[in-house]
Amino acid sequence: MTSPVLVLGGSALAVVVVIGAAALIRREFGRRGRDEARFRAVLDSVPGGLIMVARDGTIALVNREIERLFGYSRGELLGQSIERLVPQRLRDRHSGLRDRFASPETRPMGAGRDLWGIRKDGTEIPVEIGLNSVETDGGGFVLASVVDISVRKRAEARLRAVVESTPSGMIMVDRAGRITLVNRETERLFGYSRQELLGKSIEELVPLRFREKHPGFRHDFFALPQTRAMGVGRDLFGVRKDGTEVPVEIGLNPIDTDEGLSVLASVVDITPRKQAEGELRRSNEELERFAYVASHDLQEPLRMVGSYVQLLGKRYRGRLDADADVFIGYALDGALRMQRLIEDLLTYSRLGTRGAAFEVTDATAALERAVSNLRLSIEESDAAVDSDPLPAVQADPGQLEHLFLNLVSNALKFRGTEPPRVHVSASRDGGWCQFDVRDNGIGIDPQYFERIFVIFQRLHRREEYPGTGIGLAIAKKIVERHGGRIWVDSIEGTGTTFHFTLPAGKEGAE
Repeated sequence: MTSPVLVLGGSALAVVVVIGAAALIRREFGRRGRDEARFRAVLDSVPGGLIMVARDGTIALVNREIERLFGYSRGELLGQSIERLVPQRLRDRHSGLRDRFASPETRPMGAGRDLWGIRKDGTEIPVEIGLNSVETDGGGFVLASVVDISVRKRAEARLRAVVESTPSGMIMVDRAGRITLVNRETERLFGYSRQELLGKSIEELVPLRFREKHPGFRHDFFALPQTRAMGVGRDLFGVRKDGTEVPVEIGLNPIDTDEGLSVLASVVDITPRKQAEGELRRSNEELERFAYVASHDLQEPLRMVGSYVQLLGKRYRGRLDADADVFIGYALDGALRMQRLIEDLLTYSRLGTRGAAFEVTDATAALERAVSNLRLSIEESDAAVDSDPLPAVQADPGQLEHLFLNLVSNALKFRGTEPPRVHVSASRDGGWCQFDVRDNGIGIDPQYFERIFVIFQRLHRREEYPGTGIGLAIAKKIVERHGGRIWVDSIEGTGTTFHFTLPAGKEGAE
């Protein structure tokens, strides 16, 4: 029974045939004349190169793949020293085949270092070599299987180039948590050279306060390997060589290697993003303070101005000249418009910070409350507002009512010559519900479909259609807070349909 030849990087067919060849050599090498043709055919059919070397280091047998691989004919190699196929710079260290006789177990040659062969034309080729002892009637030999790994080396070189040029840090870790690959960005990000990282535990890059739990996270990944982000829902940090921590975002990818399953982690320094988020938080806090001032300190004196201007109009109307009555009317109108503008700005600024928690909400009930608040406007314009049965959604009930209020009042405002007709319908698609609010109003030119959702953007003069220009911006912000989107379809003169999506409520809650 012979030991199998280790062919690193070779095909399964090569392994099977080499095992058979070793057994055949064991039986037949001492009696080569009897069945030499069959013997040669077997060896030449092996897809990998085969070289048999005697104890004195001379080549006793080669197959056709060796001739092709090294560029020599069989006659040029038989009886020659095996060192002929070893580059000059490596010959003084070449002892693998000779040592094989003192250590006869099957093993790869040169484990842990790159191996090279030299062709007849002087070019070097990267190879992998497996060694196997063969005892024949003619004595002991070493059978070496040789595989050209030039294609793999080129692929590895391309991979290294890609990894090195990637703007993210790239770290490969084996199942035991040892670092097996890093790129230049990883060196820059963590302050270590790659020599200091290779072979070390990945936990060295994890802050001490998280280090105890990290092996458990790693074990969970290898138990269920799949491409995913690491630490979803929690902040991640790495620790640099100087001890400072850096906020990071990490993506995990399982990679099959010759050594087994590994994980390739992409690491991105998100310090600038965290700084921007901090600035945004501070900005939002300042906006909140501004909204507070607007709702209290500004509205109070504005109400006082409006009240006294209104009192002047009542008390002195007709007692002064006609210009005075007009001027007082302008002043009162300006004060009231300013008050509405401040109220709408306050509503807009608080949508994201003062909203209620989402809950299963009856959209039909929310629409009915909105229509009730618009009852006077609906009666004055002889409008009709109806709807199909609407589904339940995950929403802030107050904001959903406000959303319907803005869209229906928008339809009542921008009406044509016919009395306004507004119809609300909805459909469910998986986890989302799409609502459609259709009217028979004046319509919108398609070039303005995006502009109408921008705060303070108006398509008509205030004298034609009053308002602050914030209503649709508020509607958009409400929908986006719920994770949905809003858009419009319209043809000028024939009406408009606003569409928006919201997360659906639980099944059976409609």
